[in-house]
Amino acid sequence: YYSLGTPGSGVSHVAHLGGMLFGFIYLRGGGLSYRWQLLYHEWRRGRLRKRFEIYMRKREGKNDADRWVN
Repeated sequence: YYSLGTPGSGVSHVAHLGGMLFGFIYLRGGGLSYRWQLLYHEWRRGRLRKRFEIYMRKREGKNDADRWVN
């Protein structure tokens, strides 16, 4: 506690306090990572859905005769 007043050590104190805060949030909020994982999967699913719709639109424009190559 005595070292809080020394000059030039502000960055290390902020880093340690930030680490303590992160550790507290990490240990306290066990489902925090699950929420982030869920958001990521929803975002990714939305991107894939858009890509699939674009692919299906491209396929809808073609005739059925163009699909068979025999």
